[in-house]
Amino acid sequence: MPRTRTRTSRTPSDGRRSTRSDARPGLATRLGLDRPGRAAVVFALAFVLGLVLAAAWVATLPDVETVAPVAEAPDGLETAPVSAADSEPLPAPAADPAPAPEPRRQASQPAPAPPPPREPVRDDGFDPGEWQRVSPAPQPTAPTPGGPPAPEPGAAATPGIDQPARPLAEASAAPRYPARAVRRREQGEVLLAVDVDARGYPSGVSVARSSGSRDLDQAALEAVRGWRFEPARYQGRPVASRLQVPLSFSLE
Repeated sequence: MPRTRTRTSRTPSDGRRSTRSDARPGLATRLGLDRPGRAAVVFALAFVLGLVLAAAWVATLPDVETVAPVAEAPDGLETAPVSAADSEPLPAPAADPAPAPEPRRQASQPAPAPPPPREPVRDDGFDPGEWQRVSPAPQPTAPTPGGPPAPEPGAAATPGIDQPARPLAEASAAPRYPARAVRRREQGEVLLAVDVDARGYPSGVSVARSSGSRDLDQAALEAVRGWRFEPARYQGRPVASRLQVPLSFSLE
């Protein structure tokens, strides 16, 4: 509350004392706290300032570890004593066994000689060891009953020539034995009719008598088509002619 002081003064005229009231405003009045709005603002600021100071003080405190509470055994339960065997430390794990020493290397020995190279296997599917050479039949063919006698190997089929055509040894490779015929154990003799031109090239090859196997006949045709011949001669000049060539296929 405002303080009121009473002071007595004398007037210069009559010398009487006069009493007057000198009221000075208090701290709340000077700060304006006597007004309700300002007082609420001041109190709010003071509260916020207090929170800030409290947070700063808590931040300066050292960290305290939280210890979990230990549960106490209820009444009536006794703790089992720990035996000496249980209190002993566990044995250390067994160490890994040391690796066995590597065996000493013996002196290098000379490498064995490589085996002899094997004969390559043909592309047609059978082993060369099972392949038998197919060559012109050396003996004349037996005559067919009721027909003309068969010509001898390489005999000329064209009359009126001085020297018949004949296969060249270096250019008359034997046909390959078909793999399927080997598996089926097929064998026989094929008689081919060959037309040879004046240069010694076969201009036509056909089967005059079959072997009974289509594979053997086809192998003979393909082989003779690649042969070369010494052409037939008439009066010393090479001429075209026809001859018959027998080929025998045998697995024995």
